[in-house]
Amino acid sequence: MDTTENDTALDEDIPVMVFRLAVDRKWIVRPLKVVGNLLEGWYTQARYEFVPEQQLTEIFAGYRVTAGYALRFKKFLEPRIAHWRAELATKRLTALVATTPQIEPPPMQSILATIPPPKSKRKPTRIPTTVDNLAAALRMEAFIAASPLTQTQFAIQAETTDRTLRSFRATGKIRGDIFTRIAREMGLTREELINSK
Repeated sequence: MDTTENDTALDEDIPVMVFRLAVDRKWIVRPLKVVGNLLEGWYTQARYEFVPEQQLTEIFAGYRVTAGYALRFKKFLEPRIAHWRAELATKRLTALVATTPQIEPPPMQSILATIPPPKSKRKPTRIPTTVDNLAAALRMEAFIAASPLTQTQFAIQAETTDRTLRSFRATGKIRGDIFTRIAREMGLTREELINSK
């Protein structure tokens, strides 16, 4: 049964079936009408009266009814028909999902590979402006003593002065940029010069 057939059944066939069932079970005694107008405040003591045959001008569900009765009856059933239509749509969707081939999600590793690594929250280590390390000064002094260079020649290669090197040997304090150049001339990194034994 396709969508059009289902909609026709809900809009046309179901109201007819409900009306026939209601007449068969005597939930609706036909042809009756309410005598009076409750909104205007008048009505007779008898709640209903039979409708004369000449007023039964339409056929609905195989029964003769008054003009507009079928339309009013369908309007009365509209909320229930809307509910049935929603149930039918849910069944269709469930069937569609069940018959649709499932797509395998990509492996988690390939998803993670597309995500850039988080930015480091750790601040980069700053080179201190002044290095205070007497042991490094003593290592520099031992290096100069073991090399064929004099202290002045070594100072020139490290782009500093002889006086700066003497001060470093005496106090262990020197500017960071000069310390980096001294380590480079000794064939070490800053960290290796600071941490070497």
